[in-house]
Amino acid sequence: MGLIMRKITTAFGVLGTIAVLFLAMAPAQAQLWTSGTGSDANDCFTAATPCRNIGGATGALARSFDGGTIHVLPGAYSAVVIDSTIQIIADEGWLRFLLTV
Repeated sequence: MGLIMRKITTAFGVLGTIAVLFLAMAPAQAQLWTSGTGSDANDCFTAATPCRNIGGATGALARSFDGGTIHVLPGAYSAVVIDSTIQIIADEGWLRFLLTV
């Protein structure tokens, strides 16, 4: 009986380790920041290091993924096509979008 219990305990330990590794590989909900005074060379992870653009190859949207959040600080921004499920939050005021159909 003791040998069986050790095997069961070992199996659960291995399964638990595998589960933790898979959870660690899952991406967290990204919180990205943009600002009219930011730079796309920044990491965009805080209000102190924001991206300059929402869209574009190096902007916040390119670094985001479904379920992420882009915080938009004051600034003038170019039009952007959003093709993923993200939140856009205007942290310091209002945000105006021009929709063309």
